[in-house]
Amino acid sequence: MMKNKGLMVVVTLIIVGLLVNFAYIMNQKVELTLYFHPDKLGFVSKSIEEFEQLNPKIRVKLIELPDDTNAKYEVLNNALALEDGSIDIIDADVIWPAIFVDAGWVEPLDAYFTEDELSSLLESAVDAGTINNELYAIPYRIDSGMLFYRSDLLEKYNRPVPKTWDELIQTSKIIINGEQNMYGHAGSWYEYEGLTCNYLEYLWSNDGDVFKNGQDLSLNTKEAKEALRMMVDMIYAHGIVPPDVTTYTSGDVRKQFLDENLIFMRDWPAGWRKLNEDSSSVKGKVQVAPLPSFTEDGSSHGTFGGWMFMISKHSEYKEEAAE
Repeated sequence: MMKNKGLMVVVTLIIVGLLVNFAYIMNQKVELTLYFHPDKLGFVSKSIEEFEQLNPKIRVKLIELPDDTNAKYEVLNNALALEDGSIDIIDADVIWPAIFVDAGWVEPLDAYFTEDELSSLLESAVDAGTINNELYAIPYRIDSGMLFYRSDLLEKYNRPVPKTWDELIQTSKIIINGEQNMYGHAGSWYEYEGLTCNYLEYLWSNDGDVFKNGQDLSLNTKEAKEALRMMVDMIYAHGIVPPDVTTYTSGDVRKQFLDENLIFMRDWPAGWRKLNEDSSSVKGKVQVAPLPSFTEDGSSHGTFGGWMFMISKHSEYKEEAAE
């Protein structure tokens, strides 16, 4: 009888231990590390809070990246290179997926998303996250280049919104002659992807393209040379673009516009909020339009951009990250 009682105690303790362990496992929360934009408006924190309410077993730790895109890339590059699982979800610029895939740092996502889920997203954005026919990035925000302009100055000098680059040059010269210490136009012409985006908009608006028939490199064509000549002449022949424009990133261009040094500016939609803050000297004086073309009957083109979510290949919680 004593043996049976002893056995019952042991069995009971084992069962209790298993139940406690099971309860601990069931209540244990997974923590995901999300490397993301600075949460200046509180939108990210609000989204995380809503996600955690819907997924009580998952917690999200937000690591805020620097403002500057190149600095963002450096932080992510260093974190991913450790390959230690310390990063789960990556906020990636549209040009980074191929780089991270080539380095072997990110997880294919085809298994986590259905065709119906993907079909609800912009097709070209999904294509940007597809490398070698495998999905690696999910778009959450898109951008396109556009023309910001000082509507008060165009009204003052009775000038229409320019439809062509030549019209932009002529309007710039007229307003510059009447105002003090102003340039007509600027974009992100520093030697990084911003310059590539800006140049492509001139190229496409002149009916040129990077590849002929989608295959042969065609940057030695008349259209390609005319596009580059237009940009160079805006600095040196027409004097409407600041000579130091080749040092400008997006933030630098916005600063010049905010300082009321520019009439026109090529920027992304993200610039709109900054220009219309209460502290902005140009608030209420700014409008946006499609970028100009080379000819009256030509078409406007804005380079596609945006940001995407990717999952680290070395994350321990890929399914939760995909969720």
